[in-house]
Amino acid sequence: MDFNLYRLVFNAPTVYNDPSGLAGVDLAKKIQDTAEFFRDIGNHIKNLPPDTRAKIADLALDIAQLILDIGGIFEPTPFCDLTSGAISVARGDFLGALSSGLSVVPYLGDIAKFGKIGKYIKSAETLLNLARDRAVLSALRPGLTHLYELLKFLPLEKTPKCLDEVVAPLIKLRDELGKLIDPRIILDALPGKIGKTGPIKEVPNVQVLDDLWDLLSCGAGQLDSGTYPGVVKQLPDGTIIRRRLESRSGGPTLDITLPDGTYIKVHIKKQ
Repeated sequence: MDFNLYRLVFNAPTVYNDPSGLAGVDLAKKIQDTAEFFRDIGNHIKNLPPDTRAKIADLALDIAQLILDIGGIFEPTPFCDLTSGAISVARGDFLGALSSGLSVVPYLGDIAKFGKIGKYIKSAETLLNLARDRAVLSALRPGLTHLYELLKFLPLEKTPKCLDEVVAPLIKLRDELGKLIDPRIILDALPGKIGKTGPIKEVPNVQVLDDLWDLLSCGAGQLDSGTYPGVVKQLPDGTIIRRRLESRSGGPTLDITLPDGTYIKVHIKKQ
């Protein structure tokens, strides 16, 4: 028997985290993957109109630096601060690069970056508003999912009170992202009941069901439907979304399986 309290974080509790008690999570990799999506945003928005691409491109670099700066607070290696500094230099923001350079110094550096984070959060809010357009959401959903999962993962509610000015907008950003892209939050807002296999949600008509399908499946990849009598798609977070034209309850139905295995059915309410 092993009584090592850090076993599930690979004996490195400052680099890994284990929010579920089941497996360690590499925080540095989460930060790197999320930042890289926004740093390389041009590869993901090629099919959007030129004016929209131009708006997103500058905002995305702010978000990449936001991710790296908040990551530098929670992740103790200099990777985040040095990478953010390199982006600042490439953008001609030498003051920002100096701030990121100072951020390598513990405590002093974290204070230095607080001034930048507020600006970056505003850029993230602007991008979130742009993502309410389905074409933009489809292009950005993988990156927004990375960002949302990272913000959920960080212990934002457990930070010292002195960081409230920075942390409160991050919590608000996380919650707004959830309303836009988290299937569980979107579905929890619908009326319904608990069935034999899981929650059963109801919508008033076909139009609302179609709109819900468009929102939930935006940015999802097509899967082989196999024996399922309809369309099957998968979101970046692993959620499986299915749509069939007929069901025992009558009319079209959505069948959703969340990453944790929870099954949720959505059908039209009987009049």
